[in-house]
Amino acid sequence: MPIIPISGSAVSRGAMIPLGSYTFPNSTLTGMGFGNIPQGYQDLMIVANYGFTANVAPAYIINAGGQTHSITSFSGDGVSVATQRLTNYPYGLISQQSVIQTTAQQMSQSIMHVMSYASTTTFKSILHTNSFGRVNSGTVDIAASLIQTLSPITSISLSTADGSKFFQASTTVTLYGVRSVGQ
Repeated sequence: MPIIPISGSAVSRGAMIPLGSYTFPNSTLTGMGFGNIPQGYQDLMIVANYGFTANVAPAYIINAGGQTHSITSFSGDGVSVATQRLTNYPYGLISQQSVIQTTAQQMSQSIMHVMSYASTTTFKSILHTNSFGRVNSGTVDIAASLIQTLSPITSISLSTADGSKFFQASTTVTLYGVRSVGQ
């Protein structure tokens, strides 16, 4: 993925700076990634508008090897509420609920805020908000994750959790850098 430089770019006005975007050209891919993420922003934001060719959980993978994730999520569909908690997970899930809530051929949206991604003194926190499309209904959820690594995040990949299902064509993932106050 091409990355837009931190300074010298005509689009570098405002708090959210687009760093890269990818649209799936067909339905034969199980994932994508952003590499060489600049370290000059306070936070990162990922916006994904996605669909799958079959029911599956979407996952994200952070570059730092050996880290574990702790994830807490809450979801609801207007009738019922569910919660889940995972600890020492080897990768992050965009949502715990998506494996049962995302229906093939329906588009969904997730927004992920990655806090202090460049820090070498704190673990990384991620807040996720998700909406899942289904025929005549839908589900929303919110999740919080803690990535137990002090390494700066320099790459992020999104994939299907089991690696055998495919993203729909026209799925779009955009990475933004979030400026700090006064930056």
